[in-house]
Amino acid sequence: MRYAGSPEGRCWYEADIQAWWDAYLAERRRSGEDETQLILRTGDETAIGESHYGPVSEGFEVGDWRKPEGVRCFMTDIKLLLQYWGKGIGTQGMRMIVEFIFANTRCKLLVVPPHRDNPPAFRVYEKAGFLLTGLEA
Repeated sequence: MRYAGSPEGRCWYEADIQAWWDAYLAERRRSGEDETQLILRTGDETAIGESHYGPVSEGFEVGDWRKPEGVRCFMTDIKLLLQYWGKGIGTQGMRMIVEFIFANTRCKLLVVPPHRDNPPAFRVYEKAGFLLTGLEA
């Protein structure tokens, strides 16, 4: 979680995920913005992680990538509880998130900007079908 801005770099626990979700819903009701937070759950409904997605504004840049002008572009990510790392769940979850976004939004281009010092994230995103387009110098 040190790559995702989590306080003190700690992993998220179920209570953290629920608190984040509650705060997100309150903010969404207040702002009406076109963004969504997804809670990832196992078959028995155990919360195991989260994903956030939303539109990328015109002129947005990360590393040497710049949002193409006029293209409806969304950004997303995935975060899992530590005990679910290294089991293929992140890749499976990311594939489901991609499918969900394209089926439920007007997104034409989906991007993920993993931290350059987070090789496991690069592997998950590449296995989920994302292409590497550039790195920050």
